Amino acid sequence: MHFLVMLHAGVGLRNQTLDIEAVSRMFKLLPGRRSLLFLIALMVYAGINPCLAQGQDRRIQDVMRCQKVQERFTLGRDLGAQTGLNIGGGRQLPPAVRQRLTVAVMRAMDQVFNWNIVEQDYIKIYAEIYSADQLDFILQLCKDPRYQQLMQLEFEMIKDTLAVGEKYASKVQEATLKAVQEVLQ
Repeated sequence: MHFLVMLHAGVGLRNQTLDIEAVSRMFKLLPGRRSLLFLIALMVYAGINPCLAQGQDRRIQDVMRCQKVQERFTLGRDLGAQTGLNIGGGRQLPPAVRQRLTVAVMRAMDQVFNWNIVEQDYIKIYAEIYSADQLDFILQLCKDPRYQQLMQLEFEMIKDTLAVGEKYASKVQEATLKAVQEVLQ
């Protein structure tokens, strides 16, 4: 018991991760057999921890599925790229050229910025923001058809909310360019 308290206090655990410098300091403080015991305890903990992390990751993935995070990411990325092309003068291009440009940009973006690439980043954010109890609460909400309907409505609003930004984008771009020019003069 004392050893486990010392392990948790000295190692500096936060969200089931180990502070390597703290482990190193603890290891130097423990002579002989205690060092061996500490190392064994650390190895056992490390062997158990991935299972806990996998369970937490699965819970987070369930929450993200319920909240349509992948769909939101993909739609936001794609609409954002289209908005960027429109703001950048894409509207003046002939439709056939604009279509080829859009397809090429989307293909290039998808190679370096797709859900498979960013999913672990999202899982990490959720793990840092939400406690296990909060994730469980969200999962309970997900069972409620009203919450599912709310998530669907919010997903459908993404396109409209991005359109608001696009509506003002040229004015923002003009004002920003003017402000930058004033600073650089």
